[in-house]
Amino acid sequence: MLSGESNVILKIEEPISSDLRVAWTLFMRGKDLEVLTDKGFKRVNRIRRLVVNKLIRVQFENGLALNSTEDHVIVAHGEPIIMQDICLRKDIPIPMLFPKLGGERRYINCIEAVLRQGPDWLPSYLYVDSVKSLLETLTKGIDWRSFFTELGFKADRTAYSWLRKGKCPLSLIRSIILRYGDITQFHDVLSECTLTVKRGRSNIPLLVDMERESFKLLVALAFSSLHYVDLSCEKGIITFRLKKKDDRNMLIDSLRDIESKATIRTNANFVKVQDKCLYIFFRWIIGISPQIRLRRVIKYPLSLLKHSIISNIVRYMLSSSGDLVHGDGSSCNIANQYLSLDILRICAPMLTSFRIRRENNILSLSLRWASSVLPLRIFTTYPVRTEDLRGPIPAYDVSSSDALLVLSL
Repeated sequence: MLSGESNVILKIEEPISSDLRVAWTLFMRGKDLEVLTDKGFKRVNRIRRLVVNKLIRVQFENGLALNSTEDHVIVAHGEPIIMQDICLRKDIPIPMLFPKLGGERRYINCIEAVLRQGPDWLPSYLYVDSVKSLLETLTKGIDWRSFFTELGFKADRTAYSWLRKGKCPLSLIRSIILRYGDITQFHDVLSECTLTVKRGRSNIPLLVDMERESFKLLVALAFSSLHYVDLSCEKGIITFRLKKKDDRNMLIDSLRDIESKATIRTNANFVKVQDKCLYIFFRWIIGISPQIRLRRVIKYPLSLLKHSIISNIVRYMLSSSGDLVHGDGSSCNIANQYLSLDILRICAPMLTSFRIRRENNILSLSLRWASSVLPLRIFTTYPVRTEDLRGPIPAYDVSSSDALLVLSL
Protein backbone atom coordinates (compact mmCIF):
# COMPACT_ATOMS: atom_id res chain seq x y z
CA MET A 1 0.00 0.00 0.00
CA LEU A 2 2.81 2.35 0.86
CA SER A 3 5.67 0.97 -1.22
CA GLY A 4 4.50 2.83 -4.30
CA GLU A 5 5.16 6.19 -2.73
CA SER A 6 8.02 7.89 -4.57
CA ASN A 7 9.32 9.67 -1.51
CA VAL A 8 9.82 6.52 0.55
CA ILE A 9 13.58 6.23 0.92
CA LEU A 10 13.86 3.19 3.15
CA LYS A 11 11.92 0.01 3.68
CA ILE A 12 12.81 -2.29 6.57
CA GLU A 13 11.87 -5.90 5.92
CA GLU A 14 12.61 -7.11 9.45
CA PRO A 15 10.53 -5.90 12.39
CA ILE A 16 12.18 -3.24 14.52
CA SER A 17 11.22 -1.81 17.87
CA SER A 18 8.09 0.31 17.82
CA ASP A 19 9.93 2.71 20.10
CA LEU A 20 10.06 5.67 17.76
CA ARG A 21 13.49 6.70 19.00
CA VAL A 22 14.81 4.19 16.45
CA ALA A 23 12.52 5.50 13.74
CA TRP A 24 13.48 9.09 14.51
CA THR A 25 17.16 8.30 13.91
CA LEU A 26 16.25 6.78 10.57
CA PHE A 27 13.94 9.39 9.13
CA MET A 28 16.17 12.24 10.29
CA ARG A 29 18.27 11.23 7.29
CA GLY A 30 15.61 12.00 4.72
CA LYS A 31 11.96 11.88 3.75
CA ASP A 32 9.84 8.84 4.58
CA LEU A 33 10.27 5.23 5.61
CA GLU A 34 8.21 2.14 6.27
CA VAL A 35 8.54 0.17 9.49
CA LEU A 36 7.18 -3.16 10.65
CA THR A 37 6.36 -3.38 14.33
CA ASP A 38 7.49 -6.28 16.49
CA LYS A 39 4.43 -6.33 18.75
CA GLY A 40 2.75 -9.23 17.03
CA PHE A 41 0.39 -7.18 14.86
CA LYS A 42 2.68 -7.25 11.80
CA ARG A 43 1.23 -3.98 10.61
CA VAL A 44 3.10 -1.60 8.39
CA ASN A 45 3.65 1.80 9.97
CA ARG A 46 4.39 4.79 7.87
CA ILE A 47 6.30 7.61 9.49
CA ARG A 48 6.41 10.89 7.64
CA ARG A 49 8.33 13.97 8.63
CA LEU A 50 6.71 17.17 7.41
CA VAL A 51 9.31 19.87 7.87
CA VAL A 52 7.10 22.79 6.85
CA ASN A 53 4.60 22.64 9.68
CA LYS A 54 6.92 20.72 12.03
CA LEU A 55 4.57 17.76 12.15
CA ILE A 56 5.50 14.12 12.52
CA ARG A 57 2.86 11.79 11.18
CA VAL A 58 2.54 8.07 11.89
CA GLN A 59 -0.09 6.22 9.88
CA PHE A 60 -1.10 2.64 10.59
CA GLU A 61 -2.35 0.21 7.98
CA ASN A 62 -5.83 0.31 9.53
CA GLY A 63 -6.07 4.03 8.79
CA LEU A 64 -5.33 5.31 12.28
CA ALA A 65 -3.17 8.42 12.02
CA LEU A 66 -1.06 9.83 14.83
CA ASN A 67 0.26 13.38 14.71
CA SER A 68 3.00 14.81 16.88
CA THR A 69 3.00 18.60 16.95
CA GLU A 70 5.34 21.00 18.67
CA ASP A 71 3.25 20.59 21.80
CA HIS A 72 4.80 17.11 22.03
CA VAL A 73 1.43 15.39 22.20
CA ILE A 74 0.33 12.47 20.07
CA VAL A 75 -3.23 12.85 18.79
CA ALA A 76 -5.44 10.70 16.60
CA HIS A 77 -8.27 12.35 14.68
CA GLY A 78 -8.21 15.26 17.10
CA GLU A 79 -8.13 13.06 20.19
CA PRO A 80 -5.19 11.90 22.30
CA ILE A 81 -3.99 8.36 21.77
CA ILE A 82 -2.35 5.81 24.05
CA MET A 83 1.24 4.76 23.43
CA GLN A 84 4.36 4.32 25.48
CA ASP A 85 6.51 7.29 26.42
CA ILE A 86 8.74 7.95 23.44
CA CYS A 87 11.12 10.64 22.35
CA LEU A 88 10.87 12.14 18.88
CA ARG A 89 13.39 14.88 19.56
CA LYS A 90 16.60 14.89 21.49
CA ASP A 91 15.95 14.98 25.24
CA ILE A 92 12.31 16.05 24.79
CA PRO A 93 9.89 13.35 25.97
CA ILE A 94 6.44 13.33 24.45
CA PRO A 95 3.72 12.59 27.01
CA MET A 96 1.24 9.98 25.83
CA LEU A 97 -2.34 10.57 26.86
CA PHE A 98 -5.24 8.42 27.98
CA PRO A 99 -8.09 9.52 25.75
CA LYS A 100 -11.75 10.13 26.20
CA LEU A 101 -12.29 9.05 22.61
CA GLY A 102 -16.07 9.27 22.63
CA GLY A 103 -17.71 12.67 22.31
CA GLU A 104 -16.15 16.09 22.10
CA ARG A 105 -12.67 16.98 23.25
CA ARG A 106 -14.04 19.07 26.13
CA TYR A 107 -12.21 17.52 29.01
CA ILE A 108 -8.66 16.68 29.82
CA ASN A 109 -8.85 13.20 31.19
CA CYS A 110 -7.93 13.12 34.87
CA ILE A 111 -5.76 10.08 34.22
CA GLU A 112 -3.86 12.08 31.62
CA ALA A 113 -3.35 14.92 34.06
CA VAL A 114 -1.96 12.50 36.64
CA LEU A 115 0.39 10.79 34.21
CA ARG A 116 1.64 14.07 32.75
CA GLN A 117 1.56 16.49 35.63
CA GLY A 118 0.72 14.75 38.87
CA PRO A 119 3.12 14.21 41.76
CA ASP A 120 4.90 10.89 42.13
CA TRP A 121 2.79 9.68 45.04
CA LEU A 122 -0.60 10.23 43.41
CA PRO A 123 -0.84 7.15 41.11
CA SER A 124 -0.57 4.78 44.06
CA TYR A 125 -3.78 6.24 45.46
CA LEU A 126 -5.82 6.12 42.26
CA TYR A 127 -7.26 3.21 40.33
CA VAL A 128 -8.56 3.02 36.79
CA ASP A 129 -11.97 1.38 36.67
CA SER A 130 -13.79 -0.61 33.96
CA VAL A 131 -10.69 -2.17 32.39
CA LYS A 132 -11.61 -5.79 33.07
CA SER A 133 -11.66 -6.82 29.40
CA LEU A 134 -8.30 -5.13 28.85
CA LEU A 135 -6.76 -6.96 31.80
CA GLU A 136 -8.26 -10.29 30.72
CA THR A 137 -6.76 -9.84 27.27
CA LEU A 138 -3.33 -8.90 28.56
CA THR A 139 -3.22 -11.65 31.18
CA LYS A 140 -4.58 -14.44 29.00
CA GLY A 141 -2.63 -17.56 29.88
CA ILE A 142 -0.69 -15.76 32.63
CA ASP A 143 -1.48 -15.99 36.32
CA TRP A 144 -1.84 -12.73 38.22
CA ARG A 145 1.34 -13.15 40.27
CA SER A 146 3.46 -13.69 37.16
CA PHE A 147 1.77 -10.71 35.55
CA PHE A 148 2.67 -8.55 38.54
CA THR A 149 6.24 -9.84 38.62
CA GLU A 150 6.74 -9.28 34.90
CA LEU A 151 5.70 -5.65 35.27
CA GLY A 152 7.74 -5.12 38.41
CA PHE A 153 4.64 -4.47 40.49
CA LYS A 154 4.05 -5.63 44.05
CA ALA A 155 1.25 -8.20 44.18
CA ASP A 156 -0.51 -7.28 47.40
CA ARG A 157 -3.97 -8.47 48.43
CA THR A 158 -5.68 -5.12 47.83
CA ALA A 159 -4.35 -4.75 44.30
CA TYR A 160 -5.28 -8.34 43.49
CA SER A 161 -8.88 -7.93 44.67
CA TRP A 162 -9.26 -4.68 42.73
CA LEU A 163 -7.82 -6.24 39.59
CA ARG A 164 -10.34 -9.07 39.82
CA LYS A 165 -13.04 -6.37 39.74
CA GLY A 166 -11.52 -4.70 36.69
CA LYS A 167 -9.85 -1.87 38.58
CA CYS A 168 -6.21 -1.23 37.77
CA PRO A 169 -3.77 0.99 39.70
CA LEU A 170 -2.41 3.89 37.67
CA SER A 171 1.13 2.81 38.47
CA LEU A 172 0.34 -0.59 36.93
CA ILE A 173 -1.21 1.09 33.89
CA ARG A 174 2.10 2.88 33.42
CA SER A 175 3.94 -0.43 33.54
CA ILE A 176 1.52 -1.98 31.06
CA ILE A 177 2.10 0.86 28.62
CA LEU A 178 5.87 0.52 28.93
CA ARG A 179 5.69 -3.27 28.59
CA TYR A 180 3.17 -3.65 25.78
CA GLY A 181 3.75 -0.35 24.01
CA ASP A 182 0.94 -0.25 21.50
CA ILE A 183 -2.34 -0.79 23.38
CA THR A 184 -4.33 1.49 21.10
CA GLN A 185 -6.46 -1.51 20.19
CA PHE A 186 -8.04 -1.19 23.64
CA HIS A 187 -9.05 2.46 23.27
CA ASP A 188 -12.75 1.57 23.21
CA VAL A 189 -12.38 -0.01 26.64
CA LEU A 190 -10.24 2.76 28.09
CA SER A 191 -12.55 5.47 26.79
CA GLU A 192 -15.16 4.20 29.23
CA CYS A 193 -12.96 4.11 32.32
CA THR A 194 -13.39 6.15 35.41
CA LEU A 195 -11.04 7.00 38.23
CA THR A 196 -11.51 5.57 41.71
CA VAL A 197 -9.79 6.58 44.91
CA LYS A 198 -8.24 3.70 46.82
CA ARG A 199 -10.48 2.65 49.72
CA GLY A 200 -13.15 4.93 48.29
CA ARG A 201 -16.76 4.01 47.62
CA SER A 202 -17.56 6.08 44.54
CA ASN A 203 -16.06 6.77 41.16
CA ILE A 204 -14.56 10.08 40.11
CA PRO A 205 -15.60 11.42 36.70
CA LEU A 206 -12.74 12.45 34.42
CA LEU A 207 -13.76 16.07 34.11
CA VAL A 208 -10.80 18.39 34.57
CA ASP A 209 -10.02 20.62 31.59
CA MET A 210 -6.82 22.54 32.17
CA GLU A 211 -7.35 24.81 29.19
CA ARG A 212 -10.73 26.17 30.23
CA GLU A 213 -11.02 29.55 31.92
CA SER A 214 -12.87 27.96 34.83
CA PHE A 215 -9.91 25.72 35.62
CA LYS A 216 -7.47 28.63 35.41
CA LEU A 217 -9.71 30.59 37.72
CA LEU A 218 -9.83 27.64 40.10
CA VAL A 219 -6.03 27.49 40.21
CA ALA A 220 -5.86 31.26 40.59
CA LEU A 221 -8.33 31.02 43.46
CA ALA A 222 -6.21 28.36 45.10
CA PHE A 223 -3.17 30.64 45.09
CA SER A 224 -4.54 34.17 45.24
CA SER A 225 -4.95 35.63 48.72
CA LEU A 226 -7.13 38.29 47.09
CA HIS A 227 -10.03 35.87 46.91
CA TYR A 228 -9.85 33.91 50.13
CA VAL A 229 -8.68 34.41 53.68
CA ASP A 230 -8.09 30.77 54.40
CA LEU A 231 -8.05 27.46 52.50
CA SER A 232 -8.05 24.12 54.28
CA CYS A 233 -8.33 20.49 53.19
CA GLU A 234 -9.41 18.19 55.98
CA LYS A 235 -11.46 14.99 56.20
CA GLY A 236 -12.28 15.01 52.49
CA ILE A 237 -13.66 18.56 52.49
CA ILE A 238 -12.12 21.68 50.94
CA THR A 239 -13.09 24.79 52.88
CA PHE A 240 -12.69 28.30 51.47
CA ARG A 241 -13.15 31.26 53.77
CA LEU A 242 -13.75 34.10 51.34
CA LYS A 243 -13.54 37.85 51.70
CA LYS A 244 -16.76 38.88 50.02
CA LYS A 245 -19.91 37.49 48.50
CA ASP A 246 -18.84 38.14 44.90
CA ASP A 247 -15.82 35.88 45.41
CA ARG A 248 -18.09 33.19 46.81
CA ASN A 249 -20.36 33.33 43.77
CA MET A 250 -17.37 33.28 41.42
CA LEU A 251 -15.95 30.20 43.14
CA ILE A 252 -19.29 28.36 43.03
CA ASP A 253 -19.75 29.23 39.34
CA SER A 254 -16.26 27.94 38.58
CA LEU A 255 -16.90 24.67 40.38
CA ARG A 256 -20.12 24.16 38.46
CA ASP A 257 -18.56 25.18 35.15
CA ILE A 258 -15.98 22.41 35.28
CA GLU A 259 -18.92 20.05 35.67
CA SER A 260 -17.60 18.60 38.88
CA LYS A 261 -19.85 16.23 40.78
CA ALA A 262 -18.85 18.06 43.94
CA THR A 263 -21.24 18.68 46.80
CA ILE A 264 -21.12 22.42 47.50
CA ARG A 265 -22.35 23.96 50.74
CA THR A 266 -22.25 27.64 51.59
CA ASN A 267 -22.61 29.54 54.83
CA ALA A 268 -21.92 33.28 54.98
CA ASN A 269 -18.42 33.63 53.50
CA PHE A 270 -17.59 29.93 53.76
CA VAL A 271 -17.73 27.51 50.85
CA LYS A 272 -17.31 23.81 51.63
CA VAL A 273 -16.64 21.50 48.71
CA GLN A 274 -16.82 17.72 48.99
CA ASP A 275 -15.29 16.09 45.95
CA LYS A 276 -12.55 13.46 45.99
CA CYS A 277 -10.86 14.51 42.78
CA LEU A 278 -10.74 18.21 43.72
CA TYR A 279 -9.76 17.31 47.27
CA ILE A 280 -6.69 15.44 46.07
CA PHE A 281 -5.94 18.23 43.60
CA PHE A 282 -6.10 21.00 46.20
CA ARG A 283 -4.10 19.02 48.76
CA TRP A 284 -1.48 18.66 46.04
CA ILE A 285 -1.61 22.40 45.30
CA ILE A 286 -1.13 23.51 48.88
CA GLY A 287 1.56 20.90 49.43
CA ILE A 288 -0.06 18.40 51.80
CA SER A 289 1.17 14.84 51.45
CA PRO A 290 -1.53 12.17 51.90
CA GLN A 291 0.67 10.42 54.45
CA ILE A 292 2.94 12.81 56.28
CA ARG A 293 4.64 10.02 58.20
CA LEU A 294 6.16 8.68 54.97
CA ARG A 295 7.95 12.01 54.49
CA ARG A 296 7.24 12.19 50.82
CA VAL A 297 8.69 15.22 49.06
CA ILE A 298 6.01 17.07 47.13
CA LYS A 299 7.32 18.81 44.06
CA TYR A 300 6.32 22.37 43.38
CA PRO A 301 3.00 21.74 41.67
CA LEU A 302 2.69 24.63 39.22
CA SER A 303 6.12 23.89 37.78
CA LEU A 304 4.47 20.87 36.19
CA LEU A 305 1.86 22.91 34.35
CA LYS A 306 2.39 24.25 30.85
CA HIS A 307 3.97 27.69 30.72
CA SER A 308 1.07 28.88 28.59
CA ILE A 309 -1.40 27.88 31.31
CA ILE A 310 0.62 29.68 33.97
CA SER A 311 0.83 32.70 31.70
CA ASN A 312 -2.95 32.75 31.30
CA ILE A 313 -3.45 32.38 35.04
CA VAL A 314 -1.14 35.31 35.75
CA ARG A 315 -2.77 37.49 33.13
CA TYR A 316 -6.18 36.58 34.46
CA MET A 317 -5.16 37.54 37.97
CA LEU A 318 -3.73 40.85 36.75
CA SER A 319 -6.75 41.76 34.66
CA SER A 320 -9.37 40.76 37.23
CA SER A 321 -7.82 42.06 40.44
CA GLY A 322 -8.35 45.79 39.89
CA ASP A 323 -4.95 46.43 41.49
CA LEU A 324 -3.06 46.82 38.22
CA VAL A 325 -1.74 50.39 38.22
CA HIS A 326 0.11 50.31 34.93
CA GLY A 327 0.86 47.73 32.28
CA ASP A 328 2.15 47.94 28.71
CA GLY A 329 2.58 44.26 27.88
CA SER A 330 6.19 43.93 28.98
CA SER A 331 5.98 45.48 32.44
CA CYS A 332 3.37 46.44 34.97
CA ASN A 333 3.00 48.01 38.39
CA ILE A 334 0.73 46.38 40.94
CA ALA A 335 -0.68 48.20 43.93
CA ASN A 336 -1.24 45.10 46.03
CA GLN A 337 1.68 43.42 47.76
CA TYR A 338 -0.09 40.10 48.27
CA LEU A 339 -1.09 39.83 44.63
CA SER A 340 2.51 40.42 43.57
CA LEU A 341 3.69 37.70 45.93
CA ASP A 342 0.97 35.34 44.70
CA ILE A 343 2.18 35.91 41.16
CA LEU A 344 5.76 35.43 42.30
CA ARG A 345 4.79 32.11 43.88
CA ILE A 346 3.00 30.94 40.74
CA CYS A 347 5.73 32.02 38.32
CA ALA A 348 8.66 30.78 40.41
CA PRO A 349 9.39 27.77 38.13
CA MET A 350 10.07 30.14 35.22
CA LEU A 351 12.22 32.68 37.05
CA THR A 352 15.99 32.87 37.14
CA SER A 353 15.93 35.47 39.91
CA PHE A 354 13.74 38.00 41.63
CA ARG A 355 14.56 41.08 43.65
CA ILE A 356 12.77 42.76 46.53
CA ARG A 357 13.93 46.27 47.45
CA ARG A 358 12.81 48.69 50.14
CA GLU A 359 13.61 52.33 49.49
CA ASN A 360 11.93 55.45 50.89
CA ASN A 361 9.25 53.31 52.49
CA ILE A 362 8.45 51.73 49.11
CA LEU A 363 8.83 47.98 48.56
CA SER A 364 9.56 46.99 44.96
CA LEU A 365 9.52 43.56 43.36
CA SER A 366 11.09 42.78 39.99
CA LEU A 367 11.26 39.39 38.30
CA ARG A 368 13.58 37.99 35.66
CA TRP A 369 12.19 35.26 33.43
CA ALA A 370 14.00 32.09 32.49
CA SER A 371 11.83 31.58 29.43
CA SER A 372 10.48 33.77 26.67
CA VAL A 373 7.26 31.80 26.76
CA LEU A 374 5.85 34.25 29.26
CA PRO A 375 7.14 37.70 28.18
CA LEU A 376 5.85 39.57 31.21
CA ARG A 377 8.08 41.55 33.56
CA ILE A 378 6.41 42.52 36.80
CA PHE A 379 7.65 45.54 38.71
CA THR A 380 5.62 46.14 41.80
CA THR A 381 5.60 49.29 43.91
CA TYR A 382 3.44 49.96 46.92
CA PRO A 383 3.85 51.83 50.21
CA VAL A 384 5.01 49.70 53.11
CA ARG A 385 3.98 50.20 56.70
CA THR A 386 6.44 49.47 59.47
CA GLU A 387 4.33 46.59 60.76
CA ASP A 388 4.44 44.94 57.33
CA LEU A 389 8.15 44.30 57.75
CA ARG A 390 8.10 42.89 61.26
CA GLY A 391 7.45 39.37 60.11
CA PRO A 392 8.04 37.48 56.89
CA ILE A 393 5.93 38.30 53.86
CA PRO A 394 4.13 35.09 52.81
CA ALA A 395 6.57 32.59 51.30
CA TYR A 396 9.54 35.00 51.20
CA ASP A 397 11.31 36.65 54.14
CA VAL A 398 12.07 40.36 53.81
CA SER A 399 13.10 41.08 57.37
CA SER A 400 15.91 43.58 56.78
CA SER A 401 14.50 47.09 56.57
CA ASP A 402 16.95 48.49 54.03
CA ALA A 403 18.39 45.35 52.48
CA LEU A 404 18.40 44.41 48.83
CA LEU A 405 17.35 40.78 48.59
CA VAL A 406 18.30 38.79 45.51
CA LEU A 407 17.41 35.12 45.43
CA SER A 408 18.28 32.61 42.75
CA LEU A 409 15.70 29.94 42.03
